[in-house]
Amino acid sequence: MCFFTLACLLVDISKCQGGPEMEFLCSAWPDHLEIQKVFLLNRDKIINNPYMGPNFRKMNGKLQKTLCHYLQARGK
Repeated sequence: MCFFTLACLLVDISKCQGGPEMEFLCSAWPDHLEIQKVFLLNRDKIINNPYMGPNFRKMNGKLQKTLCHYLQARGK
């Protein structure tokens, strides 16, 4: 019997300090990351009801692949 521990991971990517950010909410498995949600954030502006982004699995397949490649390229 094999048990895996699942960890949640937040990955923030921005071009400059104080600018807009992309935030990825991921599940971290022993052999890969699985994106759950993608958020667009602007930390300088406080929003009462922020848009929390779509469920990643409900996004267009091409967009899912593009976001995965984007995240992988920045993780190397």
